[in-house]
Amino acid sequence: MKIVVSPNPYRDKQFKNARQACSILREAGAEVALCLPFDVDKTFEIPHDLRFQDIQKEIKTADMLICFGGDGTILHSSKIATEHNLPILGDNIGTMGFIAELAAENSEGRLYCGGAHDAGCQRRKRQTDAFPRNGAQ
Repeated sequence: MKIVVSPNPYRDKQFKNARQACSILREAGAEVALCLPFDVDKTFEIPHDLRFQDIQKEIKTADMLICFGGDGTILHSSKIATEHNLPILGDNIGTMGFIAELAAENSEGRLYCGGAHDAGCQRRKRQTDAFPRNGAQ
């Protein structure tokens, strides 16, 4: 399974959450691509130990997108995921977090999700029809 991890560099200080997610996912056997969701200012310093890939290239072969940021980052990332019909998991490290599935303080345990014993995990299907068609129930 290939997962694109996409942190907002202005919110995820020193990419702490993204680093942790990448580590957990790799330990679980996933292929991980670390990608920025948007271009950053030229003056913004990216840590030298991190290598970011091109999100437009990596998303084409991905199975899922996990983004770290606020609602704006999640909305921006959802456009990219939707174009490729990918599920997206938003982890709130912003100020409001209305859209996020996770909050930074509880994301580590949720990334370990996988066993039936983990009550915090839910498998969900994508909702395609919010309303019945032609009045059918």
